[in-house]
Amino acid sequence: MPLDADLGGRLFDLLKDTQKPLNLKPQVVHGDLFGNVLFAGNAPPAVIDFTAYWRPAEWAAAVIAVDAVAWGGADSGLFHRWSHQAEWEQALVRAMLFRLAVHALHPLSTPQSFAGLERAAHQVTALL
Repeated sequence: MPLDADLGGRLFDLLKDTQKPLNLKPQVVHGDLFGNVLFAGNAPPAVIDFTAYWRPAEWAAAVIAVDAVAWGGADSGLFHRWSHQAEWEQALVRAMLFRLAVHALHPLSTPQSFAGLERAAHQVTALL
């Protein structure tokens, strides 16, 4: 079933065509870490709401980076600063596809949240 064009379907279609095979090893990762780490004074950070996925660690890092650029106010250089990750560009493509699909299917998605994803997607495509 294609994604609704108004909810990111066009961007999804453009990005899916840029996928290339990956040679990364999957493992259990947190698929929604951005915003799910609590900080309190000098205490160690606490990870909450663990959402387990069987994906490469680079994919999980890319999802964090996409979320930070889309909604966390991260600057446009973040994707470049993490480019030392193995197969980084392809991990970013898959992270963007994941976030676009979740956005299209989530009942609380808004045009404002899509605007952040659209901005991040344009930065990802500029790297390809």
